[in-house]
Amino acid sequence: MESEIRELLRDRAADVDLQPAIPPATVRRAQRRRVMNSVVALATTAALVVGAVVGVNALRRGVDEIPYVDQQIKPRQRVVIPVGGVPAEVTLGFGSAWVERQDEIVRVDTRTNTITARIVATSAPRSSQGGGTEVDHFYFGTYGLAAGEGAVWVTGTGGFTTFSGSASPISVPGSITQVPAGGGRTEATFSMTAQSINSPSSPETTPTTRPPDPNGPQNWSLLRIDPRTNKIAEAASLSAFLPTAIATGEKSVWVGAGNDFNGRGTVYRFDAAGHPTRSIPTDGPITGIAVQNHYVWASMDVNRAGGRSVIKIDPRTNKVVKTIPLPGAIATQDLAAADGRIWATAVLEEGQSAVAQIDAATGTLLRLIPFERPVVRLVSVGSNGVWLSTQDDPRLYRLDPVLNEISGVLPLGGIPDDLASSGNSVWVIADPDGGGGPRSPAVIRFDI
Repeated sequence: MESEIRELLRDRAADVDLQPAIPPATVRRAQRRRVMNSVVALATTAALVVGAVVGVNALRRGVDEIPYVDQQIKPRQRVVIPVGGVPAEVTLGFGSAWVERQDEIVRVDTRTNTITARIVATSAPRSSQGGGTEVDHFYFGTYGLAAGEGAVWVTGTGGFTTFSGSASPISVPGSITQVPAGGGRTEATFSMTAQSINSPSSPETTPTTRPPDPNGPQNWSLLRIDPRTNKIAEAASLSAFLPTAIATGEKSVWVGAGNDFNGRGTVYRFDAAGHPTRSIPTDGPITGIAVQNHYVWASMDVNRAGGRSVIKIDPRTNKVVKTIPLPGAIATQDLAAADGRIWATAVLEEGQSAVAQIDAATGTLLRLIPFERPVVRLVSVGSNGVWLSTQDDPRLYRLDPVLNEISGVLPLGGIPDDLASSGNSVWVIADPDGGGGPRSPAVIRFDI
């Protein structure tokens, strides 16, 4: 049964055939949901077969029972930030929320909840056939956004699409860099231009051609944004099939990638200036990454029995020094870290989802906390607890990190695509139509 389920999972994950007219961000959201719905359905089938035996085995593996508390959280403040377009990712840092929306990064002042900058990368303006002006916008993609080590970092496809409109470009030197295993780099210089639009009312632009397909193998780029100037200060490409996660810490930027043609993954290391320094091979694709207690932690999805795990990387040696298996997991989802704890989400064999709690000091799996909702998709850590979102559920769940139980439910008004938290604030990108309707996702701030 296990081998049949895994074969079906591989087939379902590859069988995504959406119409090209659908916007890329909508395609990616639909792909994630379609794949995870397949995981849930297949895992539930396994549960029906194994029945009570699986439940007994789960308890023997130390899976804790978690009481479910349907207590609605009433936020002190709820603010919708009108960033426009199709927002896809959000991160917090430097007194701001940074929102990625395909062709630009929107900066929001967290004190006033107002937009202070729109940051785009463009080509030099040129005359169009209709007598106007055209520019090529860099397509950021939605596979990584982080703030730390003195900058904001975003991964993108390295592709351009033509937009109608005007621009005042600023020349920015950069480098396309291939990162061999073990470090070192070879560079081919190029030039790109960047534009910082310091106006909340900048006009919307309409693409006349689609960005390159983000699902195929290609050069990916890591862009460094200087928060003092709101300008792109550095750009370097990743030799990776698919960037999946990004984190900052230990004077470095860490980018996880996965699904090369051999089913393996890589963690790429960049210094604080944006220069690649190491590529660290892993046994499977990386699904989440964080830095805690002077180590790098990543969730990994190795396609074999017992292969779903969390790995620990020593930044001093750039090597994986420990692998922590997640018992019963058939897929890993996301990972976050705070206060000496690592939190990772996983789908279990018996059709449940679970949150793994790991001691960052010892690398010990403390517990697997089962969750009754289908799949835990996202996890972020704030002072109010661990925030979780589940498959096709327009709510967030707050997990008490001390009692290890759900302590409240926060209604969103849409399916969460991404979230970030700091202090008493939670920022969520919520899609009111779940990726299948005309309305765009909204950026919402909740103060708890």
